[in-house]
This record gives sequence, structure tokens and C-alpha cells, in this order.
Amino acid sequence: METLLIVWLGMIGATVGSFLNVVVYRLPRSESIVSPPSHCPKCNHKIRPYDNLPIVGWFLLGGKCRDCKLPINFRYPLVETLACVIVTTFAVLLFPVELTFIRPTYDATANCFISVPMAFHEVLIRVFWLSTFHLFLLTLGLIEFDKQTLSAKWLAFFLIPFLILGMCCPFLFPVSRYSYWFPYASNFKDIFEIGKVLKRPSMLSSQKIDLLAGTLAGFVFGRIALWSMKQTKTNKTLWSIAAIATGLFFGWQMALTIFVGALLLNGVVIFVTRQSYALLSLATVSFFVNVAMLLMKW
Repeated sequence: METLLIVWLGMIGATVGSFLNVVVYRLPRSESIVSPPSHCPKCNHKIRPYDNLPIVGWFLLGGKCRDCKLPINFRYPLVETLACVIVTTFAVLLFPVELTFIRPTYDATANCFISVPMAFHEVLIRVFWLSTFHLFLLTLGLIEFDKQTLSAKWLAFFLIPFLILGMCCPFLFPVSRYSYWFPYASNFKDIFEIGKVLKRPSMLSSQKIDLLAGTLAGFVFGRIALWSMKQTKTNKTLWSIAAIATGLFFGWQMALTIFVGALLLNGVVIFVTRQSYALLSLATVSFFVNVAMLLMKW
């Protein structure tokens, strides 16, 4: 059961990766991502359903269009594979053996982490939450790699539903962002636990305030990172939205860690390639930081 579920989620990831290839190509050009159906960009022949299989379709065709015989960019199956790996990785890490769902939660009284049951649907939504964010970063990174851009309205449409989802689903953050980084703090607790400082009986809950604070922190960190990268050609619109999304999805502590790592990795990339790929660096660092956190806490 567990293995089949993970394989199924991985297949969905590969299918989403195929769709992302369409998004990356068409959306910056203001083309519809729905119509016309997938076609060869060189000869415009419609791609047959059996040739459009994620990952394997490219290899079955020998990397060439069936009609015009011109080569198809290897990036297509590569993006599909990356999408499959992202979804499969989070599914494997979040689905323990025999589907026993547990989530560690910090108990302030006992000053330690305790295990609290997690429902099946909560785990699925959490896989969706983490996978969607990293696929979003991958998409923005590829658009930046192609030296394209997107209208801010498209990016806002992506963020708003997830801001609402985060407010409605506190289990998306099974260990509070505060507890991840300051589990034994006492004197500074009220300084760092933003929710308790700002909470009012008639206002939003601590969880919701923490979510908003993370979103704001992502914006601030993003602006600071942009200032530090002012000598490089970084797409400001894409980077700003990616920064806000990072804070929204993970809170200020993890966002800060991810940004520092992304800047360091991007510095290495610039040194090696003489080009800045800031968003791909952000996506790479974010993925590995989240994998590390899940391995340590789950």
C-alpha cells in the first residue's frame, strides 16, 4: 500500500513536470497553457498522446520529433525527472513504515518533543504543500534561466491560495518554527515567539500571525538578498515573489537559512559559470534544507 502510494505520487510529479515545461515555454510569451495542445515548437505538429509520456516519451522517440526528426531539448525529460524526484522524496520522508502517521510537537512544559498522531489527509496535504513550493521555485528558476519574466499578477494568483491554506491548516507546521530553532530558550522566548507577542484575544491566532510574519520576513530577506546581488543580472520580480513564498511556506527562521545558503551557492555558480542563477540556487538549497529538517525531526 505505502509503496504503491509513493509510486503514484511520483508519477503525478512527473506529469506535473511535463506541464511545467509547457508553463515555462508559453507563459512568459503570453500564450495559453491550455490551447493549442502540446506540439513540436519547430514543426508545430501535434504531439501524440503516446509520445507525450513523462520522462520515457523522450527516450522512446530517441530525443527527436516523430514528424520533423529535429532534436528535442533534453531539458524536457530532465525537468520531468526533477519534478518526480521532488514529489517522491517528500512522499518517502512523510510516509513512515506501515503508514503510521506521527508528527513531533514541542511540549514547552516538558521542554522536549512529543509525538502526536497525524491523519492520512494531513500527510497528503503536507506532501502537496512542500512539493508545490519547490516545483514553483523550479519553474521560476527555469524562466530566469531562459532570461524570461512573468507578470506579477500570475505570481500573486499562486501565493494567495496558499496563504489561505496555511491559515486553515496548522498541521502544515507540525513543529512550530520557533521550536525548530530555539527549543531550549527561555529568556528570549517572548522576543522570538512573534505569535505570543502580537496575539490578542480578538485577533488572529498565533499560528496565523506567525504565517504572516514569515511572509513579511521573506519579503525583507529577499530585498536584502537583492541588494547583495546588485552586481548580478537577477530578475527582481521573480526573486521577490520567490522570497515572499519562502517566508510564507517555511517561516522566518528557515527562510533566513535558505537565503544565506542560496547566496553562497549562487556565489559559487557565478565563480564557475560567470552567470547568476539565483532562483535555481534558491530552489536547490531549499530542497536540501527541507530534506535535512525532515530527516532530523520526522
